[in-house]
Amino acid sequence: MDQLIEVYGKPEAIRLENGPALMAEVFVERVERHGVKLLFIQPGKPNQNAFIERFNRSFRQEVLGAWLFNAVSEVQVAATPLFQRLAVTLHSVWKFPAVTGGVK
Repeated sequence: MDQLIEVYGKPEAIRLENGPALMAEVFVERVERHGVKLLFIQPGKPNQNAFIERFNRSFRQEVLGAWLFNAVSEVQVAATPLFQRLAVTLHSVWKFPAVTGGVK
């Protein structure tokens, strides 16, 4: 999170689905340490998080549903073109500064 904030700046809030998937203690502690609010979409209202819902659908269709994988590294290779398109879209829509190095 520190690297993301350094590159993109600190968000006021992060919007999440209701559920345990992103509620790991480490994640919550880091978000709270940075003073970022956690906002949850209302159950049954995926349109409140339309961007990530669109990404999830694209990822399922273009990567997970299109290939058979034997290793996580194969998923990473297959997902790279989708992630590159996403990065270009985010950069053009939200005017993020150019990222010259990887975020680890």
